[in-house]
Amino acid sequence: MTGEEAATSAGEAELTRRQQKFIEEYLVDLNGTQAAIRAGYAESGAATEAYRLLRNAEIAAAIDATMAASPGVTRTRIIDELALIGFANMLD
Repeated sequence: MTGEEAATSAGEAELTRRQQKFIEEYLVDLNGTQAAIRAGYAESGAATEAYRLLRNAEIAAAIDATMAASPGVTRTRIIDELALIGFANMLD
């Protein structure tokens, strides 16, 4: 194992299974609250937990790395596309 692989493995080992599940769920729809609920956090505190998780440096780095692995897919682009759908005129 190279030094980089060891560092990556060590970084991934710091995340709990629930945090890893949150990352997977967050990447589905970029909805932190729903991702927290689907990852097993209490529904009553899901919004607060999502806010805290998204501010975690390791989690943010994992999300960014996964999104970077998909060329052309960025948070900004996804939000822009959702805005186009949300504000579309159904008569067009």
